[in-house]
Amino acid sequence: MLKGYLSCAQAQNNLIGFIHYDLERKTMKKTAIHLRNCPICMEKYSSLQRRKKELREKLYEIQNKLKIENDVSCYIDCETEKENLFLINELIKWDEKYKKEYKEQLNLKNFMQYCKLKVRENLIKENIKNKSMVKKDFKGLFGDFFNNNAMRV
Repeated sequence: MLKGYLSCAQAQNNLIGFIHYDLERKTMKKTAIHLRNCPICMEKYSSLQRRKKELREKLYEIQNKLKIENDVSCYIDCETEKENLFLINELIKWDEKYKKEYKEQLNLKNFMQYCKLKVRENLIKENIKNKSMVKKDFKGLFGDFFNNNAMRV
């Protein structure tokens, strides 16, 4: 190894900083020279660059998905700002991702309303069956309060 040049171990330790341009100028230059002259380190560098690109693309996909979910959720809950209402409405009509998200969220909301209705129905049925027991439990829990305040249940 020539004086002033980096070993493979040193160059590989610098790769992350090199990719992010987060090294001192002198170290950046030495690392670049090493990479040009060492196919093994260049392959590792290229691999890291590809992975960085993949992760950036994945991050973009996730951010885009979250934006669509939020836009559609606000639209369904009537929380979309007035100036965006037309745009979101058009996106739901014409953009497949928005259309799919809209259908999924609408189905989920309908299912949740159905479940809420069934729970309410069951509570009403249970309440009718156990009305006297519920009154007894209620008086047991709050009886002292009502007795002390001269109130009846």
